[in-house]
Amino acid sequence: MNDEQNFVPRTECQIRCQKLEDEDRRQNERIRKLEDSVGEIDRIARSTERLAVSMEQMLEEQTKQGERISKIEERDGEKWRGTVKTIITVTVTVIVTAIVTAALSFIPK
Repeated sequence: MNDEQNFVPRTECQIRCQKLEDEDRRQNERIRKLEDSVGEIDRIARSTERLAVSMEQMLEEQTKQGERISKIEERDGEKWRGTVKTIITVTVTVIVTAIVTAALSFIPK
């Protein structure tokens, strides 16, 4: 076999080397973009986890506030019912007293 047939010409070798270097650069750029994407996904995941914890805490606080508001509304309702009951009692007492007084004034002495 002839030694000249086993060798690749220099220009062809340089072209292949240049193609390999270009491919390396493209692959390195793709890897860098993927690493950036993975980093962003990680940041989003951590942020989502913090958001979920915060929402759980807000739900607990809203539940507690709802219970406190219910107690306040019940207490105010009880006070209002008591006030209405007192007004009705006073009104009935005044009317009954007026009727009794009027009836007594007609009784001869």
